[in-house]
Amino acid sequence: ADDIVITSGALDALNLALQTLTQTGDYILLQDTIFYGAWQAAERLGLQVITLPTHPQYGFDLQAFEDLLKAYPIKVCWFMLNSHNPIGFTVNDKIKEKIASLLEKYQVYLIEDDTYQELYYFGQKTLPMCYFEHQNRILHCSSFSKVLGANIRIGWVRTETFSEKIQHLQLMSTLAANTLIQETLANFIATPYYDKHLQKLRKQLYQRKNLLYRLLLRYLPSSCHIHYYSSGYFLWIELPNHLNSTALFQILLSQHIGITPSHLFSIHEVPHNYIRINSSFHMDSQHKQAIISLAHAIKYLIYQRMPSLLHYFKTDSNAFRRL
Repeated sequence: ADDIVITSGALDALNLALQTLTQTGDYILLQDTIFYGAWQAAERLGLQVITLPTHPQYGFDLQAFEDLLKAYPIKVCWFMLNSHNPIGFTVNDKIKEKIASLLEKYQVYLIEDDTYQELYYFGQKTLPMCYFEHQNRILHCSSFSKVLGANIRIGWVRTETFSEKIQHLQLMSTLAANTLIQETLANFIATPYYDKHLQKLRKQLYQRKNLLYRLLLRYLPSSCHIHYYSSGYFLWIELPNHLNSTALFQILLSQHIGITPSHLFSIHEVPHNYIRINSSFHMDSQHKQAIISLAHAIKYLIYQRMPSLLHYFKTDSNAFRRL
């Protein structure tokens, strides 16, 4: 129990872990596409960020990982390896085992963001990185917010080596996580109802993700590629190369339709032609119409039928309905 520090959500745990392990100017390694909170944390602490490319087949590029560890004095890695946000892949156990060996070889720490650890849909629960390592170089962070609700701001970081330092930093920032919610959660997860809830939730999210995937296949142009993985609740959509996901985001936002453009997940100045879509919602007629509107907007951007599509939609609020 002394190895676990309870925090106000997973992001609090991740930030405390990073602050514990680094000083201004240190080198850290992030996946080149990753949850934007990692970029914000690195910027706030004045860290030097090196990025690891995503492997097109396995998600994690082992050779590139070792090359970067050789080339830079990297102190800490911050990775999401299970149900990756935003892409969705889960790294297999053989690769995780090799990652652990490289961390030990080069004496590098790993902060693992395992927020979606419970959202697997087949077989056994995916293993965290701390299962594969032997030198206590991994700080494992997660929370209850993805399985019990976003307002359940209870997370944790598990580390045998740095728990006292993390608690000290916590006293100077968030003080402590809500005690009443902690007590309530402790009572709930001690009952059979928590496991039943997880089973029901996984089934529901799997069905909703499959339904959204089928609708996207039906309505999106064939030039779009949907990256589908059977865990988590995000779909990562690759648009044609010449499209800008931020422009698409602005167009849809004017119609009160929410997507997440890829530039939020990367600091590289490259064409951003990906979007992330959340599949956890119930698919009603309004959401289905939003999918159809998304498809129409992409088609118009592809064929460039209007010189200023964004201006068109902003000045004519009924434009999407007429599509």
